[in-house]
Amino acid sequence: MTATTMTAHLELVGRVAEEMSRSLPADASWTTIVEDAPLLPDSARAVSATMAGELRVGLALSSTFARTLIVGPPPSDSLEEALTPAFASAAAMLSASFGIGGSLGELTETTAAEVVASMGGSVFSVRFMDGDTHAATLVVASSTDLAASVEVDSPAFEQLPESAPAPGQRPVSMLADVSLGVTVELGRARLTVAEVLSLTIGSVVELDRVAGSPVDVLVNGTLIARGEVVVVDEEFGVRVSEVIGYQPSERLRR
Repeated sequence: MTATTMTAHLELVGRVAEEMSRSLPADASWTTIVEDAPLLPDSARAVSATMAGELRVGLALSSTFARTLIVGPPPSDSLEEALTPAFASAAAMLSASFGIGGSLGELTETTAAEVVASMGGSVFSVRFMDGDTHAATLVVASSTDLAASVEVDSPAFEQLPESAPAPGQRPVSMLADVSLGVTVELGRARLTVAEVLSLTIGSVVELDRVAGSPVDVLVNGTLIARGEVVVVDEEFGVRVSEVIGYQPSERLRR
């Protein structure tokens, strides 16, 4: 498989993941990371399906996320039932892109290791991130080389004038007055609807942080630093103890 074909497959699987994410609940908007090697969440449960005998699709979920899908709204009797809408949207896009005319096969719950082990040929992967939490991994494998089936448009780039600055060399100072929302996050928790309804004054919600752990500093939802809570003139503040991507160029890339 050529580098161009590999890129085309990764882009396609990335679009499939974005389509699937619309059928998956999350505390915040999903972000996806496209990779050419599966990286599975810890203690994962998985569901897989075969399409037209040529494509195999698997979705490995962290045990915590899998449990919320089954007990969360709307309630489902099984993980396969809860994931049917996400797999159906993936099947429609993959069938159209590869031109195989296949429909979604039967969904089967299995282990994450079995999903990866059963996938031969070309394997592609997408991580689903719910904030900073690795909640799920989509794995797509083709048993045959479907490179010729994927239609990839040749990119066309406008010729830049000779006086135009190179990409990445525009002065950052032009954005200096742009306001950004800064959030300090102590921790997170995921509750069922019944647990939320049972909250009363004095209830304690357990967060996913150990006492004494640093808090996260997020700018527009992106983690940029960690620190400790301090009091400044009777108001709370955060003393930064770690900057994510210390160099400005690294923070811009993130």
